[in-house]
Amino acid sequence: MFSQTNGRFSGLFGVFADSLPDGWGTYTAIRALRKRGISYLDLDPLEKLSLISDDGLGALRYLPPSDAWNDPQEKDLDTICRECMSLIEDEKDVDLDDIFRRAGSTGGARPKVNYTIDGEEWIVKFKERRDPEWIGRMEYEYNRAAEACGITVPESRLIPSGICEGYFASRRFDRDGGRRIHMITLGGLLEVPRDMPLLDYHSFLQATGFITKSQEEVVKAFRLACFNILSRNMDDHSKNFAYL
Repeated sequence: MFSQTNGRFSGLFGVFADSLPDGWGTYTAIRALRKRGISYLDLDPLEKLSLISDDGLGALRYLPPSDAWNDPQEKDLDTICRECMSLIEDEKDVDLDDIFRRAGSTGGARPKVNYTIDGEEWIVKFKERRDPEWIGRMEYEYNRAAEACGITVPESRLIPSGICEGYFASRRFDRDGGRRIHMITLGGLLEVPRDMPLLDYHSFLQATGFITKSQEEVVKAFRLACFNILSRNMDDHSKNFAYL
C-alpha cells in the first residue's frame, strides 16, 4: 500500500492526475456539470476520474464509468468549432454534453476535441476567439519544421475548413489502432504540477536518461529542447512532455 503525501495532486499520484483534464477540458466539465446543478470544483479526485471513464489519456480506464453523458453525435468539424465558440461566448443553446465528451482529458487554452479520421483517433485543435484565422496552419507548419529537424512527431494534418484557414490535427500517439498505450507526463512522473516552476530542460534530460537508459533518447530530448528554445515555444510546461 502506497499513499500520496505531498498534496500536490489532491491526494492522487501523478500518473493518475495525468488523466484529469486542465484548461479547455476542465472548462467544459465545469459548464456541463453546472447545467445539472453540480459543482465540478466540489468533486473529489476519484469522482472527477469517474467522469473521464474510458476517454482518458494513455491506457488507464476508470470504473464505474459515468453514464451521465450522451454519446457524441456525428458532426463535421466546422459545426463543432462553431459550438465551441458559442460555449466560450456563453451562449445558451449549446450541446454541453457533446462538447464535454469530445474534449475528454484534453488541456490547454484552446478548444480541442477527440475526432475519428479514417478509423483512427485524432485530436483536432480549434482557434481561440482572439486567434487569427491562420493559427491552425501556423501550428501545422511548426510541426512540419520540427519533423524536418529530426524530431519524432505524431502524424499531423491541416484539415480544410469553411470558416478559417484549416484545423491542426494530430494523430493520438497513445493509440495504435484499437490498442491503448500507457503514457506518463514529465510532471506526472516527477509529481510536479504544471503551474509549479520547479523543472527545467536539465530535469527533462535527467528524467529521460533515468527512464530510458538510452543515450539515443537523451539526444532526442536535447534536440527537442533546442527546437523549443529556438522556435520560442513558450508552452513547454511539464505536461507537454510524455513517455510511452
